[in-house]
Amino acid sequence: MAAGNVVLTASNPAVDFVKALGSGESDDADLVFPLAIGAGGHSRCRVRHLAILSRDNCAWEILLYGKTTRATNDPATDSFRSRWRFTASDGLLRNGLYYYYVPDLDMPYEDELQLGKCYVTILNRSLATPKAAGPAGALVLRLYAEVTYGWGG
Repeated sequence: MAAGNVVLTASNPAVDFVKALGSGESDDADLVFPLAIGAGGHSRCRVRHLAILSRDNCAWEILLYGKTTRATNDPATDSFRSRWRFTASDGLLRNGLYYYYVPDLDMPYEDELQLGKCYVTILNRSLATPKAAGPAGALVLRLYAEVTYGWGG
């Protein structure tokens, strides 16, 4: 299969994922897709790569949802799309930041609200390592997504 047009969507460390997170705690962000994916609001894509740059060396879990309500207790209305989990040992320390990266994914995604966004939850799965709040715990999530107009490859 030939690769399509892959574009970057990233969180803003000044406003996204700024809470302190203990073990099992989460934070949400609504990432805005670039126009290549978000034009017209359809926001259909395939997430091909994930990267995290973090000041804290944690076991991160990334969950993608199709709308702002995210997880519910009803499988008929829950908007879960996909997830990926990094272990703390996946983090490569460079210049005070831990780099996490996974290539070659094929995670279909669609914004059910057609607002040109990706609704993300990040969980700290580390048993003993907390994520610091604010700039001390700065974290950037990068999604590299391939533009699609449907679910076909």
